[in-house]
Amino acid sequence: MRLLKSIGLFGLLLTGISCTDKAKTDTSENQQPTTADKDQIVFEDSFAAEPLQIGQDFRDKFSDFEIKAEPIKNKYTAGQVDTIFTLTKNGDALVIYKLPSTQFITDMTINSDRIVLSKNIRLGTSKTDFYKKFGQLDTVRLKKDHVHIWETQSNIDFIFTADKLSKIVWDGGEID
Repeated sequence: MRLLKSIGLFGLLLTGISCTDKAKTDTSENQQPTTADKDQIVFEDSFAAEPLQIGQDFRDKFSDFEIKAEPIKNKYTAGQVDTIFTLTKNGDALVIYKLPSTQFITDMTINSDRIVLSKNIRLGTSKTDFYKKFGQLDTVRLKKDHVHIWETQSNIDFIFTADKLSKIVWDGGEID
C-alpha cells in the first residue's frame, strides 16, 4: 500500500511539472505520451503506421490522378518484379509499393481536401476537431501549428494555418 501511495505521489509530481520553452512529456489519462516544445507536438499513435486505407485496387479510388508505374526487382524473391506507383494531382502525391499479393503506401503529401485519411481527417479540419480524434485536446496542444505523430518507422506531419489543417506529409519508412 505504501508503494502504491509513493507511485501515486510521484505521478502527481510529474503531472504538476509546468510547461516551459523546454520539451515537456505528458502521459495524462487516455492520452499517448506527448512531447510539447515551442515548435511542435509529438506523440506516438498507431494511426501513423497506416493513415490511409487504399483498398486492393487503388486505381478506383484515385482514377483522376496521373499514375506512373516503375517496375523494380524484389530483393528477396528471385524472379519477382514488384511495382512502385507514383500518383500525383495538383500538389497531392502518393507513392505505393505493390507486390503480387499486397500493396502499401510508402510516402504521401497532401495539399488539398480531396484525400480523406482514417479518423475522417482531411485538409480544413479544425485543430480542435483534430485533437479530439486522438484524445489529445488541451490548451498546450491548441497553441501548436505542427503535429508530428510516429510509430516504428512511420511518421506523419500535420501543419495547421489559422487553426485549420493545411498540409499533411507522411513517410512510411524505408523499403528494404
